[in-house]
Amino acid sequence: MMGLVIKVALVFISILTLYKLHKLHKDSGPKRGLQKRQAKRCGIAGLVANIADTIGIGSFAVLVAFDRSWSLLASDKLPGTLNAHSILPALVQSLVFLHVVSFDFETYAVLLAGATLGGFTGGYLVANLDRRKVRPAMFCGYAVMAVLVLANQLNLLPIGGELLELQGLRLGLGFLALYLVGIFPALGVGGYAPTQIALFLLGMAPLVAFPIMTSAGLIQQAVATLTFASKKQVATREAFLLGAAGVVGTVIAIPLVTAFSPYYLRWLLLGIIVYNLYMLARPQGA
Repeated sequence: MMGLVIKVALVFISILTLYKLHKLHKDSGPKRGLQKRQAKRCGIAGLVANIADTIGIGSFAVLVAFDRSWSLLASDKLPGTLNAHSILPALVQSLVFLHVVSFDFETYAVLLAGATLGGFTGGYLVANLDRRKVRPAMFCGYAVMAVLVLANQLNLLPIGGELLELQGLRLGLGFLALYLVGIFPALGVGGYAPTQIALFLLGMAPLVAFPIMTSAGLIQQAVATLTFASKKQVATREAFLLGAAGVVGTVIAIPLVTAFSPYYLRWLLLGIIVYNLYMLARPQGA
């Protein structure tokens, strides 16, 4: 019963967010259509990024890499559009993993509450940043993420335990960790890898992390998107196109979730992060 309530809540949050995006699109005045070449690039980027997202790499780092090469989005609308595009793909992922993986409701609810508050905090902070500070903020977010992923790969951090639920102090630490991780998506960095690492540090089993990770990601991104939309910091056409292609990528990748080693996927993620750091450090227009 609780599983059904959770699924209905996630669908409701997604519909509310998509409605706000649709309203923003309608109220944004005369529409200039995307060039065919740019539309194709958005489709390819959304497809590839969400295949990567579903198997645990995350979509934001991949999309930022595409954006650095193809100039898909204006820098001030990049964080908002990254969050907005992911609503439908993240919903599909969440519903699938909630259906196939058993989880403890109390642990799930407390961790998602932390992620939600983090999403509000991150969305508010980034939406009110000066445009010139968006790139430095993203750079700092990716730098922190690179350190976490590298430390995990070098076994300086735990790689996961066997816990199926959290209690007492661990649950409180989990709430705080997911709150901090919840800020990441608003920076345009993505929260999958930091969420995985936070849950592993708390000793949770890797498989149990997936429904928490995908649901937390959906809520973080929905909350951040609502904040960005209120500031008109979302490129709605690009977001819808990236998201539609992302749903296709998610469906393609779901059967592949267990086919790849998380260890090698995280090395791939680290390479993408390093590339993004290099591109973000370059002067704009270089």
